[in-house]
Amino acid sequence: LLDLVEMVTECRSGADRIRRIVRGLRSLVREDVALHAVNLAQIAETSCNMSMHELRHRATVEVNVADAPPVLGDESRLTQVLMNLLVNAAHAIDTKGQVRVSIRQENESVLVEISDTGCGIPPEVIGRIFEPFFTTKPVGKGTGLGLSISYGIVKKHGGRIELDSEVGRGTTFRILLPVNGPKEAAA
Repeated sequence: LLDLVEMVTECRSGADRIRRIVRGLRSLVREDVALHAVNLAQIAETSCNMSMHELRHRATVEVNVADAPPVLGDESRLTQVLMNLLVNAAHAIDTKGQVRVSIRQENESVLVEISDTGCGIPPEVIGRIFEPFFTTKPVGKGTGLGLSISYGIVKKHGGRIELDSEVGRGTTFRILLPVNGPKEAAA
């Protein structure tokens, strides 16, 4: 009977944690994205600076910015996306590695690439990487929400996010954002 009470208490506690996480996720991916012209090079610089506590002991960071126009977007949301990717890159590197951020115009869009020399993502989980609550990190080390939230933010901006990864060699995330923002905003 004591074990049963303990199990019910743990289940309630877990359900409460899930409820709080989902509530937080809803507030992070809210519908009212404030769009204005944003400079992705400045967002990358801010994101690197804010993520430096995770990066500094694990990687050297190289930023290459070609002449790219501003995009119509929400600066705080796009900063959140880049920070998620930078922190994940840092966590993928066991010993000293490298993280590269590059930004350039590609037709009517701006391409942001974040590459790391970390452990890579196994092919069998790449299809699940953007699922809410999915994580490759050890229990207690990640919520599995960063990439899911990032995927939603990029989609709301009318863009797309893709990745290439090779186990033992690293991962590259590519974010393609239309200069004029989502089609709904351009109309």
